[in-house]
Parts: sequence; C-alpha cells; structure tokens
Amino acid sequence: PAAVAPTREAGYAPVLLCERLDAVPQGLTGMEAAFPFYLVTDGCPPGSAARLIQSGRMQGAESVWLYLDLRRADWRRAALEVRSACWAGAWQGLAGLAVRCPPPSAAVDRQLALWHILRDVRSEVALWRQAIATVSARPDTPEGRARRLRRLATLQSIVGTTAHSQLRLYEERRPFRGVCRIRPSGGDRLRLGEFEAARSEVLSILGNVASEPAGERRSVFYQGIPLARDRQANWAIAAGDGEHAWQAALALQRAVQSAAGVEVPVSRSFPDLEAGGTAPELVWLIAEGAEDQNWPEPVRAALAARRGAALVGVRLEEGPLVAVLSADFDVEALARTFREQRELFPPAHRMH
Repeated sequence: PAAVAPTREAGYAPVLLCERLDAVPQGLTGMEAAFPFYLVTDGCPPGSAARLIQSGRMQGAESVWLYLDLRRADWRRAALEVRSACWAGAWQGLAGLAVRCPPPSAAVDRQLALWHILRDVRSEVALWRQAIATVSARPDTPEGRARRLRRLATLQSIVGTTAHSQLRLYEERRPFRGVCRIRPSGGDRLRLGEFEAARSEVLSILGNVASEPAGERRSVFYQGIPLARDRQANWAIAAGDGEHAWQAALALQRAVQSAAGVEVPVSRSFPDLEAGGTAPELVWLIAEGAEDQNWPEPVRAALAARRGAALVGVRLEEGPLVAVLSADFDVEALARTFREQRELFPPAHRMH
C-alpha cells in the first residue's frame, strides 16, 4: 500500500495486524512487502509460521509476533493465559510479544498488575531461549558432547507436543482457526506451579553451565591440538630476534586470547621441552631472517628449506608440533584455521 511509504520516511516500521497468517494476501508477505512485521492475534496453529517462512512467503522468523489484546483481561486469569500463549509462541519461534493494555487513566491498578505479569512472563520465556542458545554454543568436544546433548534434550522437553513434555502443547480451536496453547497436565485448569517448575529446570541448567571451569567451556584446536589442558595453556609462542617478529608474536597472542579467552605465553626463547606434563603440545615460532642456533635442529633445517613459505609445520620426535611462521604472516587468516572441535573436518552428521 502506498500509504505505508510516508510512515517509513518518518522512521516508523509499519506492521500488519491479522488473525490468520495464511489469509494474508501473498503480495503482502513476500520479500518486497510493505510490511516488515506481522502481529498475529492470539497466535497461530502449530507449524503455520514455520511453513510460511520456509516457503519464502515471510521475510524471516523475526517478522512474526504474537499479539494479545488485554484491554478487558481479568488480571487474575491473565497470569496463566498470557504464559500459555507466550510459551507456545516461543516454541513456534515467534519473534516477540506485542500487547494492548487498558488506558492508564481508565484502570491504573489493573494495568499495573498486567505489566508485572508481562514482565515475569517475558523473563521466563527469554530465559528458556537463552538457555538453548547458551547450551547449543558450547564447544562440541568429545568430553562435553554427551553433556551438551543431555542438556539440550532436557530444555527441548520443557515445552513441546510429546507426552513427556513438561508444558505440553495442543491446538485450541477458535472460530475459523486454531491457536497453539499449553494443555493442563492434570485436571481441567492450568496451574502456575507448572510454569514455575519449568523455570526452575531452566535455571538449574544455566547454573550448571555457569559453574563449569572456563577452560572446559571455551577452547579452540589447531590441527587437533587443544589450546588448554587442565585449565593451563597448551600452546606457546616464541619470537625470533627482531622487533618485527616480537610484534607479530604479540599480535598472535591477542588473536588467540580473543578466540578463546586464554592467554598464551610469549617469549624470546624456545620453550623448555623437558618440563614433563607442563610442556606445550604446540609451539608457534615467529621467525624474522636467520634461524637461532638455540632452536632444535629439525626446526632450523625446516626454516632453511622453507623457501618463502609463510607457514611450515615440524613435528619434533616425542615432542610438540612446531608451526614456523614468517614475521609478516596474516594473523586474521591464521585465526580462521582455529576450530572449536578436535576433528580437522566436520563429522558426517554436521555435513549439509
């Protein structure tokens, strides 16, 4: 509609309020649509928003919002009804919630109660989504994979359509359409305790994630070698003579710390490989010109034969992998070779 253009120019984002997404004319739901946001009154049936997004008729998951008209709502029932609608909307992937409340001058006390309810509901639902995102982002290491999958399974079972879901969804029939809601677990009415139990489960999982050692939660690998082991840096950086090599070593140190939050030591001398369990498994060696006579013989031989190569790998006998770098190496390009998994290539289940 041409009437939308002036509102865009004024800095507003127009929205389309509807009761059924599938009833909106296709010309209003495409990528060139005048309306970037769609407010769906009371929600939509399970899967309808996802189908429209996947078919290309909607711009994306962030464009569909749940809309609730609470102008005449009884605040004593709203605590359950709003939770039921919002948890169902979160499971469907709706972007957020838009609410129409009574005017402040008409019902100050009722509006205040509704705002408290909306604040609590938003916090609960956002906490669940945050927990899924946090657990999903954990590094997929062999040590943490099973724990991560168990936590994700628990979070996904909090709300869903299966019999073992804590908050079980169903399609509530309305005139000419259906909406997604939470089914009471026992009896004919929802109880606030059902939502409180779900929130406690989410908080418990987030607490367990937060209590894990930082080194266990965040790590990167190079050629399958972990950055940290037993919370200690497992890599080391050595710089040859020259200011250029030293500055390059410091740049690499910053890149590693930015990638994983672990500070790798930098020194002018080659690390002590006789240090037993504390010896690094990977040594980054920044060379600027001639080799140092204190470096291991295989490293000096590789440096002499590299013929301008920016990166040369040398595996010392019963020792670390030494990655010899020229002082003018590309730090950003090197950092992109760091992986969050030990595998050099993604496993089959992550291939698309």
